[in-house]
Amino acid sequence: MQEVSRAKIERRVRELAPFHHDIELPFGLRTHVPEASRQERERTRINTLIDHAWPALLEACGGSLKGLRVLDVACNCGGFSVKAAQDGASYVMGFDVEDHYLKQADFIKEALSLNNVEFKRLRVEDLDPNIHGMFDVTFCFGILYHLENPTLGLQKKSRR
Repeated sequence: MQEVSRAKIERRVRELAPFHHDIELPFGLRTHVPEASRQERERTRINTLIDHAWPALLEACGGSLKGLRVLDVACNCGGFSVKAAQDGASYVMGFDVEDHYLKQADFIKEALSLNNVEFKRLRVEDLDPNIHGMFDVTFCFGILYHLENPTLGLQKKSRR
């Protein structure tokens, strides 16, 4: 993976803003651009989950994500996928239907030189274990209220 310069990261953050997740990048940079932000929770969403829910998630997974395959449904710009990858998941697949979010996610992946995470354009209805494999952990942080039939969506994900 090619090394990314500070100037390139700064330029891409501005081009791709606003981000819905505030992610720490190299050179002390962040994805949060206050003047482009639409809501205060864009700055706090990731840290709130990490502070309050991540410890319970890790405990439920035996104390670590090491060696686990993680699926991030409706990953947006990939903040939760990035956290899982940084915390040792062997493979993380984040998917979303919004091309702009996937451009943001791929940019973050490149900036952080993560090679255990992949982002795909995919609808939840098209998730197929024969194509995408099976996962040990599934994140659904912000999808259920978008689904016409959330119960069916949960049933499909539970088979993965």
